[in-house]
Amino acid sequence: MSFWTWMGYLRSPQVSIEETIGPEEFPDGKHEDLVLILRNAEECADYLLGRPDLSGEIIFEPEVIFADDDEIQIINEMPTGRRWHQILKDAGLDPDATLGGVLFGSDKTHLTHYAGDVKVHALYMLLGNIKKDTRSRTSKRAWILIAYIPICKWEATLEHTEIKSKAHAQALPPSANWP
Repeated sequence: MSFWTWMGYLRSPQVSIEETIGPEEFPDGKHEDLVLILRNAEECADYLLGRPDLSGEIIFEPEVIFADDDEIQIINEMPTGRRWHQILKDAGLDPDATLGGVLFGSDKTHLTHYAGDVKVHALYMLLGNIKKDTRSRTSKRAWILIAYIPICKWEATLEHTEIKSKAHAQALPPSANWP
């Protein structure tokens, strides 16, 4: 494989969607425009599947692993789990068919150094078919950033709005009633 072919695999998907949430969505409250930045999840999955450094680390077919006595089943990856086999059976697919598991993770990130006093939830994606030893090592870069979800600082959000009357409080769902 040539150097430039290798470099082509390492290019990550570009940001494809930017959506601004502004005053038309919240006309009654003080606001500042929020920008939601996303990547296409399908392109990100294709990118992870096409990375040559992960080629031996992706499991494509289900397997059943037993301990020495052939009575105790070992479940240590998604393809060794009972659910994978059950989904294939229920769908009427070949027992060796490939399922694509997708995992998402989020973490609050402070972007002060780059964008002022901005806090976002960074949303990461990972393929469940990637071996757990690989996906747990940050140096392997198996997780890919697919979105920055802004954290709202508006005064008109439900969390910061004072409930003016008991009637209003009773109209809210039980999970939204704060003491």
